[in-house]
Amino acid sequence: INLTAHLNEDGTWDWDRLASSSRSAIRQLDNLVDITSLPVPEAMRANTQTRALGLGMMGFTDALERLKLSYDSEQAFELIDQLTEHISYHAIDESADLAQELGSYPVFEGSGWSKGVVPIDTIDELAADRNIKVNISRKSRLDWDKLRTKVQKGMRNATLMAIAPTANIGHIAGTTPGLDPQFAQIFSRSTLNGKFLEVNANLVRELKKLDLWESLKDEVFANQGDVQNIDGIPQEIKDVYKTSFQISPYAFIEVAARAQKWVDQAISRNMYLET
Repeated sequence: INLTAHLNEDGTWDWDRLASSSRSAIRQLDNLVDITSLPVPEAMRANTQTRALGLGMMGFTDALERLKLSYDSEQAFELIDQLTEHISYHAIDESADLAQELGSYPVFEGSGWSKGVVPIDTIDELAADRNIKVNISRKSRLDWDKLRTKVQKGMRNATLMAIAPTANIGHIAGTTPGLDPQFAQIFSRSTLNGKFLEVNANLVRELKKLDLWESLKDEVFANQGDVQNIDGIPQEIKDVYKTSFQISPYAFIEVAARAQKWVDQAISRNMYLET
């Protein structure tokens, strides 16, 4: 799911559209299970027995930039929390609806779903298993008790979400990959068709709004898109347009943890350490 496709121009979110996209994606992915042919028998058996899906998202940093939010801000942490919860809730609800229409996956009995367990419930299980406190917000916004009851009646899919890096399709869709921040504001990308110069359009647009682009663009290019040491750029712009190595690694962990609350499978993401 491209998050920015659900962000209105006035900075509000189209939550109904995001719910609809989540539900459509689950139906499409579930159909894919039926038409997939795998050469490894064990993999094919797992595919048919679990009907496991992996719905992900991309464009998180793109959305933050459009909202003028810094990646390492509390507002950013709250946003990824809310967005992932919304996608997860409607994905799970749609799988439960599909189970009522088409039947549950064959090994549903005895699963966490069959016991009314949803992803956020596993945080406490993890803490008990490791005998260590998991220091993450337990905040939720939707009616999960209602969904806990519903999933016990059946689920079409054993797993539903998995956030991938989406580097290539992110470029194709014109947005940022997965949950990752900008690697650089300007960089060269090589493909079979040649080399391309990628420039962060959000940064250019913001500098144009402030009537700074024409006077500063040579300096921006000379710094390879790094705006942190350019005197003419306001601090609020610098805060939003930090690159991967300029953001605290703890922010990467917090963003991943907030998303993982709602994801029943894996999150793949990069970590960037300046030293």
